[in-house]
Amino acid sequence: MLYELLWECLNIPYETVGVSANYATRTDGDTLYIFFEASNGKNDWKINLDFPAKPYKRMETQTWFAHRGFLDTWREIEPYLTDAISNKSVKKTVITGYSHGAAIAVLCHEYVWFNRPDLREHILGYGFGAPRVFWGIRTESLMRRWERFTVIRNINDA
Repeated sequence: MLYELLWECLNIPYETVGVSANYATRTDGDTLYIFFEASNGKNDWKINLDFPAKPYKRMETQTWFAHRGFLDTWREIEPYLTDAISNKSVKKTVITGYSHGAAIAVLCHEYVWFNRPDLREHILGYGFGAPRVFWGIRTESLMRRWERFTVIRNINDA
């Protein structure tokens, strides 16, 4: 399954919103697949290097800090995915990203976890070559949000 997801992530046609926020979706029965593209040009590299931390959101649960560039990119994409994610016919989500897209997948995974509590046991996430996204204290309750998100890193990857 992982190889197929990686292959699809690398080859699926992406929608571009904003300056260079790239995502794709497809459904298979009651499963929603969401993909995020790797760095694709100079604008993505500017985002990758825009790393000061800022609060993700002020929430009832613990607020956490995220990489500013990735968070800004996610906020560009988020409105385009809201309807698909909130569709009650969706019973499972699989979120995948590669490199830059893996960081966006981390944020998307958290969005689904927070906004669709009924899917918490049915979210799968895969970040291939995922860069760091979080800053600050990682409590056990906060990290539980990503217990079904798998980061796959090349040990030599910066």
